[in-house]
Amino acid sequence: MSTLCLVPHPQLAHKWRQSAVYAHSDLLPFAIKELVAQLLKEQGLPYRDSVFLEKIALWEAVGEARDGLVCYGQMADFPGFIEDLHNLFFRFGSGQVSFEHLSDPEQGDLHLLYDLYLQKLSAYHVLNQAQQLEQAIAFWPNSQLKQKVNRVELYYLGELTRLERRLVNLICEGKQVEHCTFSPNDADVTAVVAASPREEIVQVIKAIIGLLNQGVEPQTIAVVSPDLDSYLPLIMPLFSQYQLPWQPPMPKLADTPVGKAMGTLVRLMQSVWTKHDLEQLAAPGWGLPFGLSQEEHRLLRIAPPTLRSREQWHNYLGECPGWQQIFAVLQTLHFKPGFYPVRFYTERLQRVLAELPLIKWPAVDHGQWAVLAKSYDGLQKLLADLAVSQHLVNAAQFEQIFNTALDSYVLPQPRSFLQKIYVGSLSQVVGMGYHTLYMIGVTESNFPKPAKRDWLSKQMLTSSDYDLYRLLLRSTSHLQLSYAEQDQADRINIASQIFPAEFTRVVPFNRAGGYSKAITIGDGVLGDPAIITDITARLQGKQLSVSKLNLYASCPFRFLCSEIYNLEAEDVLVDDITPQAEGALIHEALRLYWQQKQVVPIEQILVELYDAAGERLTRRVLSMVVSFIKKDQALVEASGYYPTYLEHWFEGVTIASQSGTIRLRGIIDRIDVDQDGNYVIYDYKTGANPSVRAIQKAENLQLQVYLLAASQILPGTVHGIAFYNIKNSQRTGLWMEAAHQKLGLTRRNAGIMPQDEWDQLADSFYQSLQYYLEQILNGYFPIAPVDDIVCSHCPYRGICRKE
Repeated sequence: MSTLCLVPHPQLAHKWRQSAVYAHSDLLPFAIKELVAQLLKEQGLPYRDSVFLEKIALWEAVGEARDGLVCYGQMADFPGFIEDLHNLFFRFGSGQVSFEHLSDPEQGDLHLLYDLYLQKLSAYHVLNQAQQLEQAIAFWPNSQLKQKVNRVELYYLGELTRLERRLVNLICEGKQVEHCTFSPNDADVTAVVAASPREEIVQVIKAIIGLLNQGVEPQTIAVVSPDLDSYLPLIMPLFSQYQLPWQPPMPKLADTPVGKAMGTLVRLMQSVWTKHDLEQLAAPGWGLPFGLSQEEHRLLRIAPPTLRSREQWHNYLGECPGWQQIFAVLQTLHFKPGFYPVRFYTERLQRVLAELPLIKWPAVDHGQWAVLAKSYDGLQKLLADLAVSQHLVNAAQFEQIFNTALDSYVLPQPRSFLQKIYVGSLSQVVGMGYHTLYMIGVTESNFPKPAKRDWLSKQMLTSSDYDLYRLLLRSTSHLQLSYAEQDQADRINIASQIFPAEFTRVVPFNRAGGYSKAITIGDGVLGDPAIITDITARLQGKQLSVSKLNLYASCPFRFLCSEIYNLEAEDVLVDDITPQAEGALIHEALRLYWQQKQVVPIEQILVELYDAAGERLTRRVLSMVVSFIKKDQALVEASGYYPTYLEHWFEGVTIASQSGTIRLRGIIDRIDVDQDGNYVIYDYKTGANPSVRAIQKAENLQLQVYLLAASQILPGTVHGIAFYNIKNSQRTGLWMEAAHQKLGLTRRNAGIMPQDEWDQLADSFYQSLQYYLEQILNGYFPIAPVDDIVCSHCPYRGICRKE
């Protein structure tokens, strides 16, 4: 007789099976998913296990039902909806949620979609996870495994669904059951605080090197993070630099050269050909394997961004031999616009792959060749799976389906007999028995995650992060927690709730500081009285915009070139939509969303605005704005400050100095007002937020002017001024201490000010503005950028010649 051992994940089961074989043990370790697969195999049940085909089935179900959907029809074209629907139907099929608390139209829509979804799965011979569990439960009483096992060991299995609990309870019936822990003792916990993520990683590397020098084997060391995607760009070069033996996580197919090239080809099936798409298609090492000459690359680089059709690009590049090869490939993808079966598109892509066999794709080493081979093989599998669908779609809809496929396929990890340090997710190290586990990025925002509300089921989804942390303590002998006080965008991080009160601080490494003094041409002062008089007359004769004043704060010399000398900036050719135009469309979408009282979905608003502007709404923008809106809605509901003044125009804000008086004008993105008339000022950002230091040191003047303008418009008390980042929903600004909790902040947030300092804020801002205007009116325009980032996108670099 044997002992069945249920463990939380397949990696642990595999490790213990190997140990059992070497020890001639009767232990049978399984993760639940593995056990289900074993039972269905013993039963001889033919089925396909494919999450991707499950999503294809959902695409088809939504496409067929969209005209009959009362509540969700407008969301049918958005890939985020399919992903959320797939997660909901998994929980529904597993008995975790019901639809009874929803309205009748919502229930009707979801039941219609779920029934169609099951029909599509049956047609593809696919069993989803819930269906596999039901089959395993039905077969267990007759299985050979039941007869073979007399004892069951249960380790922590995570948050089980109702079906998983039914299977576990059924397995335990009539057996000797033991509930086990991975280790009787918790790990020794230490904590480290670094100034930056780079210094945090370097500290971990030095600690690992110390362990290796002591004889600790690499495979007994692991590095994990709740925010691994943010850290990998630092980990990869630094681990390679220090020559640590580690295995990088395998990328998604979408992030490989093959995936990017094929994704671009799919976009070029449509009528609009952008410069950005052609650059991606021809990028050395990342595009199609055609070696363009330097001149052919140069011609594309200097091409005007107004070229957007097949004919225009043929006329511009058609005489170049390299481009003739690429256009020949693209010609095989050409067809009349319309709705075609998914197979119609996949056959065209397969013809392209037939012309570009694997041997033609370049790779500089064995590692790149392995990734290339696995990506090529993965793409063939995805195209084969897609080809089974008879769903009629247009080119834009196929692009969404194809991108979902690329993003859902992770390349398989190569087999290796070398001992390597594990770098990956937290859940995969549970129970692995490491010597030392390094957990990086342990901040309040990353871990533990709070419960969140699912918008489809309207139910709270609990977080199991605390349980996970308790398991990590029993999965290693030594655990080091760490975080960086500032992230890579200089935003302040706050330690997680699990972070110990006692910690070691890493001594920051020497780094180049900012400019200690202004770098000027001459003394940096325009001394001619006539010139100064002219400057004063010009500026006092018009209202100066906030953005122009902010230009002076970032670099006085740039202000001189732009506003005083009126020098025209060199035209910079852009690939597609400019960041400025994209930001304007997103701002307008957010304005309309709140102005229309959240009645019209943000997805619909974005589609209409981008269509009207003749621009392509990308998946990146759509997912970014939808995610922002969800978090923004939660903030508004929790805080009680409602967006009231949207894109609010102001003018006539007067700043008087000894050298003259200037009036300011501008637009405040948003002012949220509570029921007592108190308000918070927000300025949206799609790039990095200016830091709290930049606001306090008057290196950025937007919020300073907005505060003065709002105080002349609104009768209430201002409770906060902040930059509100659309990419990550981070708010960076200054806050009145008495209102910070209501605004969803903690005392660890930077910028919270006691009441006496807050009361002096407007006067302090006014003095800062006076100082800058005094400098302008006295002709002081040194080359003094606040940082190198300002110079990186300055159109006047050729004039100042600052190194």
